Amino acid sequence: MGRVSNNQRGFVEKWHLGVESRPIFFPLRLRAGVSSAMLEVNVGTSSVFSVEGQQAVLPAWYTSRSQKQPYVTWMLDKEDAKPFQILTYLDGKVKVEESELKPRVGFLYPILTHNISVFINATRERDSGQYMCTVNVVDDVTSTGKNIGVINLTVLVPPATPACQLHGNPTVGANVTLSCSSEKGKPSPAYQWQRTAPTLQVFFPPAQGTSNPT
Repeated sequence: MGRVSNNQRGFVEKWHLGVESRPIFFPLRLRAGVSSAMLEVNVGTSSVFSVEGQQAVLPAWYTSRSQKQPYVTWMLDKEDAKPFQILTYLDGKVKVEESELKPRVGFLYPILTHNISVFINATRERDSGQYMCTVNVVDDVTSTGKNIGVINLTVLVPPATPACQLHGNPTVGANVTLSCSSEKGKPSPAYQWQRTAPTLQVFFPPAQGTSNPT
């Protein structure tokens, strides 16, 4: 990972203001064995997109030269709230914090594999935000920001069936306005209008009364 971005710095500063500071590090196991590199967190992608109702996976792992258990924390930063913890791993135990995500979030793999990816089941639009994972290991060192990974999650919402209306008096020479809107949809739905041929209608004159000659 390169330098910590301004967004990451802001996230870290907000985190330290609201949560007790604890060191966090990430160890990583390579195919041929354990890496000898310093503690470092890596993310598979900086942005994840999910459709509402589906599962989202936030891919992350860490490298470390230590064989000791890590302290792992996942936090969520949303525009309308302060950052808060959603998931931790400490002293060999996983703890899911009290939040809307509690029944739907967890680690995807055992922590000792150095894979600290998390899953979120049945995603909701309000799950969107910036997720930050931090790792500390007591006997390993890291450079500033190297033990932190950030992933942005965007939950897309299919548009609801549009409700369309006609405004005005549909008479010859008058102006009318047609409008359509959906109760939900992210990103906001775009509509296209198409004019079709009018429906052919046949009118029959009213039946004339007949008289029966006597």
